[in-house]
Amino acid sequence: MRPAYWDPTHDVALADCAVEWIEDTATRTRVWERFRDAAPPLGFDFWSSFPDGPAGVTTSLLKLDPYRLRVSGMDALLGKRPHLNWSRSAAA
Repeated sequence: MRPAYWDPTHDVALADCAVEWIEDTATRTRVWERFRDAAPPLGFDFWSSFPDGPAGVTTSLLKLDPYRLRVSGMDALLGKRPHLNWSRSAAA
């Protein structure tokens, strides 16, 4: 899986990740509460989108384990190097 972030100034962040479904209710509840209690802009109340809560059948949680990250801006589009290029194998 490759989650990505882009903004209008062409700053880009890509993360290549291994992905795992999290199905136990205790972990899902803990994650929900952490997001609910986080300060903006990270905080989000999932109850507004998923009224059945973390144990609901329409609720899913994915664990993303990044093994490669790349962050760049307009300079990368101009042929320059990215700001950050990290991989787990390079960090080990």
